[in-house]
Amino acid sequence: MITFERFEAAKIRRFVSRYKKPYTFSRSVLNAYKEPTGSFESVCTIDGVYHEASYTHLTSTESGGGRYVKEITPMILCLKNVESDLIKEDDVVAVNGKDMVVTKVKDINNSGFALDISLRFIDDGSQA
Repeated sequence: MITFERFEAAKIRRFVSRYKKPYTFSRSVLNAYKEPTGSFESVCTIDGVYHEASYTHLTSTESGGGRYVKEITPMILCLKNVESDLIKEDDVVAVNGKDMVVTKVKDINNSGFALDISLRFIDDGSQA
């Protein structure tokens, strides 16, 4: 009998292998004082699936009230391997022509076979 974990792992592997796209991650080059030089070096290229997770949370307003805010977190689902283990926070990746920064790399359910890489858009102020 197939256990639930093996079944879920097979579903994720099949999903990623069917819908994958290559994503290249880059890291800022640092000088001797650990300051960014403005140039980037390629870290790795992985196959993954872009998706978005949304969640709602309560925030307070200046008038003492509260309001619900819906936020969307862009993510890349990929299989865990030697290449994906190189990805760290603050690495940069281009998704659909927009640069994004890695905010978190999470092993899904501590399973050891798949990662969810949380991203954040880089706001350079050029968009209205």
